[in-house]
Amino acid sequence: MEPAKTVSIVCPENLRAGYKNIPAAEYDPAVHVLFDREAGKAAEPGLRSDGPTVAEFVAAGYISRSTAEEVAAAVAAQQGTPGPVSIEIPADWKSLHWKQRVALAEKLNGDATLDPAAGQTQTEAADAVIAAALASRSAA
Repeated sequence: MEPAKTVSIVCPENLRAGYKNIPAAEYDPAVHVLFDREAGKAAEPGLRSDGPTVAEFVAAGYISRSTAEEVAAAVAAQQGTPGPVSIEIPADWKSLHWKQRVALAEKLNGDATLDPAAGQTQTEAADAVIAAALASRSAA
């Protein structure tokens, strides 16, 4: 016998956990506020947390119709962060000071610090990132 489906809702009376589980059939969005147990807080309003996992989605025979960019934009919107931004690469980027090229490459890498390969300078690593970004833009 399969266990009954439950949902977690905000329960201020439960001081330790902050939520309680109720049968899914009793859930009323007009009365209850969903609780995101992973985040440890109330779920974002308007978004449901009772959907299938990716594994369940694939097991049910579905394939993704969304591009990676669409998924990233949806996740960013849900988290309240700006979506992917097109970063301008100046035509004369090779003439920029090395620190400016490193900063540009880090922006293109999502503000991640550059990690040059063995024997590679930061400038060489930055130039490789910028060149790759330009190549992918011209291919698209």
